[in-house]
Amino acid sequence: MQKNRREKGNTTGIGKNIPESRQETEENILEVIYQWDCAGQEITRKKIGEHFGLSGHETAYYVKQMARHGYIAEASQSERLDLTDFGRYEGEECHYRHYMFTQFLQMIGLEREEAQEEACRLEHIVGERTVKGIADFLLNGDVYERSFTSSRLREQYEPGEYEFLMGLYRMDSRYPREFAEEFYLYSDTVILCVGEEESGFLLQGRPEKPKLVLWYQSPDGWRQAEKKARGEWLPAHAFEFTVTPGNLVMEGYLLTAFTIEREEPSEQKCRELNVHIWQGAENEQSKG
Repeated sequence: MQKNRREKGNTTGIGKNIPESRQETEENILEVIYQWDCAGQEITRKKIGEHFGLSGHETAYYVKQMARHGYIAEASQSERLDLTDFGRYEGEECHYRHYMFTQFLQMIGLEREEAQEEACRLEHIVGERTVKGIADFLLNGDVYERSFTSSRLREQYEPGEYEFLMGLYRMDSRYPREFAEEFYLYSDTVILCVGEEESGFLLQGRPEKPKLVLWYQSPDGWRQAEKKARGEWLPAHAFEFTVTPGNLVMEGYLLTAFTIEREEPSEQKCRELNVHIWQGAENEQSKG
């Protein structure tokens, strides 16, 4: 009898009508506002309500719960909300689980949109061993190229510093690719700094480097790179990373631009920054 039902496709509704629990909704909100935080976007009650289709009363409930669980700072009646360090850590974990399940479900044949919807349910109910098993499979058992964004690379690396190669390429020369003139103003090695709170890349300018402003493209527009003592800082979550089966090198891409002071980025000023990261070589590459 069960065989006949399966043949007729009568089980397609199974698992589709289970309502989302409040815990799942709270974790979904945390994942989304973590991504907003990574992109430097403001987090507000109104924005949460509109994004998730919640009433004012429902939004107030989840804000209160998230403050009680330590994800956001104790919320007054102000519109703006701030993630705590714990909230960022847990938000990153939610985002990581969602990414892993989306990638896995696409691998077994689901379209991206459907895979993301299914991943929303799976990420809340499976244990750490399942997540680790899928992560190991995606890392070591891939059969196709895949890309991901909004990562602080803590899944791949322990906190510390790692030295890799980088290139800056002209946007109007693709075959063959040509280094942009700005490439020669920097060291061809880049330092990946993986921290508990944030991760990013340090571009180290040469002594003769002129005073140019380095910009990078974020989800909400152009941002200036932060100047630090050892170089110019580009956050890891702004990059798109690509993993190719059988290749130990993971590539990161970021749209950048170079201008003089008080000048805005333009198409002519755009450059592609490419970093080459060796996977599974933390002990050999670590500097810290």
